Amino acid sequence: MKLIVQKFGGTSVGSVERIRHVAKIIEREVRQGFQLVVVVSAMGHTTDKLLSLAGRISVQPSPREMDMLLTTGEQVTCALLCMALHQLGIEAVSLTGWQAGIITDHHHGDAKIIKINKAPILRHLEQGKVVVVAGFQGQTEDGEITTLGRGGSDITGVALAAVLSAERCDIYTDVKGVYTADPRVVPLARQMKEIDYNEMIVLAQLGAQVVHERAVQWAKKYHVPVCVKSSFDPVDQQSEGTWIRHIRHQEGRNRPVVHGLTHKILSDHQAKLSLVGDGIGHDSNVRMQVMKTLKHHQIEVEEDERGLFFQSYILAAAQVEHALQCLHQAFHLDEILQVNNDLMVKN
Repeated sequence: MKLIVQKFGGTSVGSVERIRHVAKIIEREVRQGFQLVVVVSAMGHTTDKLLSLAGRISVQPSPREMDMLLTTGEQVTCALLCMALHQLGIEAVSLTGWQAGIITDHHHGDAKIIKINKAPILRHLEQGKVVVVAGFQGQTEDGEITTLGRGGSDITGVALAAVLSAERCDIYTDVKGVYTADPRVVPLARQMKEIDYNEMIVLAQLGAQVVHERAVQWAKKYHVPVCVKSSFDPVDQQSEGTWIRHIRHQEGRNRPVVHGLTHKILSDHQAKLSLVGDGIGHDSNVRMQVMKTLKHHQIEVEEDERGLFFQSYILAAAQVEHALQCLHQAFHLDEILQVNNDLMVKN
């Protein structure tokens, strides 16, 4: 029986109604014959509320006690989701990170997974249960509870998919996939059909917040295909999402050099705008097009930097959204759905 790991973020499980909807998404996969391991985040703004409570008690709380506190959020979601699955007639069991065998280093607040003992999860899977695991957490070898830091639930999901040799890891969020730019800023941004691990890592590093870069690094290292999709679609109308995996260019065909745009606000006055694509750091034509476009729209570049998969430009924060829109059009990224037909996946 094929195994899938699913991860649901905080907005996906932000209320009782959302948890019931997630349970129906899980039910659909179970009825199709898949074994499932499900990783969940804390509900909505639970983590922020816990941080606020800690701040009211102490100006500088102990990192150890903060981890003890923050891990409770995901445990609440785990238990509630299992209850919802039971109501649908599906056998399910909830596990904390340590019950699931996730072992980390001792860095409280930003721990790294060093190994996973998969035996507890496999035992429940063999009993025909859906295994619901609390994301974002683990324990040290001497039993100290730890959290994995920002994006920790994404990391939990991909790490479990790797160690369990899952067919894929589905990351459910509040958007339909990875876009060519932030659609809230660039109305013509298009959802990508697929994107290479390397480009997704760079997008995440430079500002895109769909999937955490450490999770994609895990996926790349262990060859885990990741699919980003929306948990807000109707259960019977689930979108295909965006695949993150190894991609190679078919010989004799052209692919767009620039695949996506992202940005970070650096201060009240400065922002970093970045273009991401395979090998574009060495492409002078890309830089020429950027400078020509920005000059035409009277947008001044203060400085720039390049890497193998990106070119970044520092400019006025007040102009960054307009710059994104102009460059998105200049590089024809609204046509990404058509050009994706020129991509193929490695065997």
